Amino acid sequence: MDNFTNQYVEIQVDKQLNALSVKFLKFIPTQEFLKAVEQEYDFIRRHQLKKCFIDLRQIPVYDKGMPEYVKDQWFPMVSSLGMQHIAFVVPEAVIGQMSMNRAHQTTEIIAGMAVEHFKDIESAKSWLKPR
Repeated sequence: MDNFTNQYVEIQVDKQLNALSVKFLKFIPTQEFLKAVEQEYDFIRRHQLKKCFIDLRQIPVYDKGMPEYVKDQWFPMVSSLGMQHIAFVVPEAVIGQMSMNRAHQTTEIIAGMAVEHFKDIESAKSWLKPR
């Protein structure tokens, strides 16, 4: 199985880019988010993915505890699984951007990973192509 979809998120392997593709569809409660990231970890492991693009445009705000989880758990985990390049498409809502910034504030200290933020999916994919 190379995709996972529910009312909150679409996760798949983009075969053209050989990358994990994650698109959040709306606000996601923490418990649903934790289920989704387990799927992400599984896809990264099984497909030995080194690249990822995550579309956060529809996230109005992160649920309680999610910024800390992303910063303290998610980034170190995907790094340990071999992830090297992550392209984020930023939330449209200002509060969503603030939540994202809090979650991503320490990404520059994770060795071996390049993290960039984009306004649209095309720019994110273009950045990932040569990697």
